[in-house]
Amino acid sequence: MSEKERKPLLSKDSEESLVTVEQKSCGICDPTRFAHRMVILTLMSFLSFGQGFCTDTPAALHDQIVEKLNIDEATFMGLYSWYSWPNGIMCLIGGYLIDRYIGVRLGGIILAGLVLAGHCIFALGAAVRLVWVMDAGRFVFGVGCETLSIVQTTYSVLWFKTSDLSLVFGLQMSMGMIAETINLNVMLPLYNAVDGTNFPGDTLGLTLFIASFSCIISFTCAIVLAYLDKRAEKLTNREKHDGAQIHLADIKKYPIQLWIIYVIGLSVNVSLVTFTGLGVVYFEQKFGVSPATSHALNSLISFLAIPMSPLLGFIVDVTGYHVFWILLAMVSSMLGLCLLTFTHLTPWIGVVLLSFSISLWSSPLYALIAFIVPLHKLTTAYGFMASVLNLCAAVMAQISGLIVDSGGYFMFGIFFCAWSSIAVVFNIILYFVDVVKDSQLNISTKERIQKMTGSEDNGSVMSDSANRKT
Repeated sequence: MSEKERKPLLSKDSEESLVTVEQKSCGICDPTRFAHRMVILTLMSFLSFGQGFCTDTPAALHDQIVEKLNIDEATFMGLYSWYSWPNGIMCLIGGYLIDRYIGVRLGGIILAGLVLAGHCIFALGAAVRLVWVMDAGRFVFGVGCETLSIVQTTYSVLWFKTSDLSLVFGLQMSMGMIAETINLNVMLPLYNAVDGTNFPGDTLGLTLFIASFSCIISFTCAIVLAYLDKRAEKLTNREKHDGAQIHLADIKKYPIQLWIIYVIGLSVNVSLVTFTGLGVVYFEQKFGVSPATSHALNSLISFLAIPMSPLLGFIVDVTGYHVFWILLAMVSSMLGLCLLTFTHLTPWIGVVLLSFSISLWSSPLYALIAFIVPLHKLTTAYGFMASVLNLCAAVMAQISGLIVDSGGYFMFGIFFCAWSSIAVVFNIILYFVDVVKDSQLNISTKERIQKMTGSEDNGSVMSDSANRKT
């Protein structure tokens, strides 16, 4: 047995500290083994399942909510407004608090608890027919949602930074889409099933309470994941970081590469996410297709991304060269939007190109942030990006609506083509800045592993974890 294996697991003068890693854990219990990493990956994937499932519950039960509570469309849309408002600033504040004070483990448990509590308050409001209670529930739900996604991202970087990071991001993106798809297809049949049982209480409230079991799953995963991560920290002798070095003012000191990445993320989020939000009506007006075909076209963008996101993430992990992959996604987005805007070719071609872009862009882009920012400041960096994207998405949705009203859907298409072109331009700028500053963002996977692990085992999941705050 090597001297490293004989090193005490805990920095305490006790008999337990004499137990070696080899004796303490084996197989699936060993944090450095593949099987244990798969357990962690499963827990991380289901960490945000509840929020993905419950976010669009109002849309899935739109008619029932409007009828039972006797509300108009403006009041109904308020359920989404109260969900969205906290995300504009809470992502940044939450990320900072996690980095500086709370830590990712406790932060994940608290945020998953907020998601569960928020949805239960929402269900209670439906049961007692009080819209303001439902709004309060959606507000609490929104406070936890986006920041919990950032915790999930931070966990991913901690465990998979040296390998499979883009694949993990792709899997998590697919899990979110799967949760949304299940919700939209299950909630109405569930409501009808509950209604058919002659339940003496409120059918709508009970249906929403049943949906909260998805949040209970996520809350349980947060607790188990926190325990396993704490255990892995002890078994691998990871050093702790006290978090004293992180301040909100550090945002001003971010390198130019990170700011360029933020602009790219903003541009592609506007050109793709906002476009799909109005895509159904666009396809009907521009191409004269039926409502059913228009819904199919718009749904295909997300549907194809479910299998393609992890597949393309895997390819990025194998090859490296993240900047080039992001550029390919941006070019695909620009080409798809230009085909839809300036030609009358079948819209299916443009939709497939947009789906390819959505599947590809986020995994390498979010991985680049992890390569630039130290682990103990990473949650703040992701939180800042999420806040910017949420605020701009809300503003751009309003602007795009005004463009449609004043200039029609042709100007609407040009607007999004312009944003996709901005993403391409800044991606090219990122490439040249990377070359000039020799920041090595666009290198092969082999070169990156050698850079990150040095002389250590390339398969270790705990590389660079010494900088991480508990």
